[in-house]
Amino acid sequence: MKIFDYILGEPSRNRHITAYHQNCRLFKITNPMRIFLRWLEVNRKRRKLSINVRHKGIVLILTATLGIVLMNTCAKLVSLSHNPLEMLFYRGLVALFLLIPYMLFSHSPALFKTRRITTHLYRGIVGNLGVGFTFWAYSRLPMADATALLFTAPLFVTALSPLLLKE
Repeated sequence: MKIFDYILGEPSRNRHITAYHQNCRLFKITNPMRIFLRWLEVNRKRRKLSINVRHKGIVLILTATLGIVLMNTCAKLVSLSHNPLEMLFYRGLVALFLLIPYMLFSHSPALFKTRRITTHLYRGIVGNLGVGFTFWAYSRLPMADATALLFTAPLFVTALSPLLLKE
């Protein structure tokens, strides 16, 4: 990376600043190139970090997908003996007992304070309605048909986003 020392204007202890200027003239490096090369050198370490973050993101999304598949499979299996409202209640209860200790130990109690209680209630009600209807669909339809219908959600998001989100 000695060439970067010359190009980026960071002469080491053994070189004079004139060597930097001579090499800039030699390589005909302009200011935008210096800026780009400085960005490249600074972000070299960040790129290595971002690869690890990407791998972590991939693992997290695959784990979430596995969790959703397991939840839907359990909902289909339990739908013969339980009402969709009961399944929704037990899902919420399990999530509560799993998430509350995690949130208390990893975040401060100030995390639970909010100024938008109505927005959180609205989101909770709409989310629970969606999951409840999904469980109800699994109890009435074959799993493949219900899952195929769930894959139409992006079409509804695309159609409703101009109206609801002003996008």
